[in-house]
Amino acid sequence: MGKGTKITDRKDGSIVLFMKTSGRDEIKRWVMSYGAEAVVLKPDDLRHEIIEELKGVFGKYKKRI
Repeated sequence: MGKGTKITDRKDGSIVLFMKTSGRDEIKRWVMSYGAEAVVLKPDDLRHEIIEELKGVFGKYKKRI
């Protein structure tokens, strides 16, 4: 993480991330790099973007089965 990034650990095991980025795609890649270990709670539109991205990935793998 770069300068201006802050990660706060929460009692329930989750984290809150504050960061300046070059854009939304950077955040999506970071979250998705954690696979099933990560869940975006807010903002809703980012969570939905990741859901759609994962549907696309799943569809590509499903075609190969």
